[in-house]
Amino acid sequence: VSNVVMTASSSSGVSASGGFYVWAANGLITHCVVRNCTATRQRNNGKCNGIFLYVEAGTARNCLVVDNTCEVSSQKQEETIDMGAVVANGGTIVNCTVARNRMYGTGSDAAQSARCACAGVLAMGGAKVVNTLVWGNESDSSNEHYSQWGGLAENFINSALDTETPVNETCLAVTDPGFVDADRRDYRLVSGSVCENQ
Repeated sequence: VSNVVMTASSSSGVSASGGFYVWAANGLITHCVVRNCTATRQRNNGKCNGIFLYVEAGTARNCLVVDNTCEVSSQKQEETIDMGAVVANGGTIVNCTVARNRMYGTGSDAAQSARCACAGVLAMGGAKVVNTLVWGNESDSSNEHYSQWGGLAENFINSALDTETPVNETCLAVTDPGFVDADRRDYRLVSGSVCENQ
């Protein structure tokens, strides 16, 4: 799949997803955009899901996942399965930008609902997240870094994330990646950005 823009989609339910799902070993999604989509998700099916981009195998390359919103509810208070705006549960995410996505809890115990919700990139298993920029995402999770990332730190390679300290020795911690105009949703990098050669 290439050069597809998904915008203003809406989904709801136990397996609600509002974007792309790559599951085949030779699967490839490239130069695609998921923007301004919404999802209402119930966390009760025991699966780790990517709401706007899910890579189980194969590759997502040069994609933009920005300005999406997911409302999370939980029917099982003991539920601990993680989910994310973007999830790599195997496979590779490379040269992507994940920015200004929002995950928040709802219901009688909103904090409980959102505690495992990562608004940025969740990298599980043998996944690789390479040369990817993760910035300005927001989560109601009590996990201190779940606004930007979750999973295994070693799965992030040469990436830049909106964190106080680098995820690991190959990555950058950035508070201002140098977008052309993020307020107007222009997520191109200006010349000289600290992320330009990351």
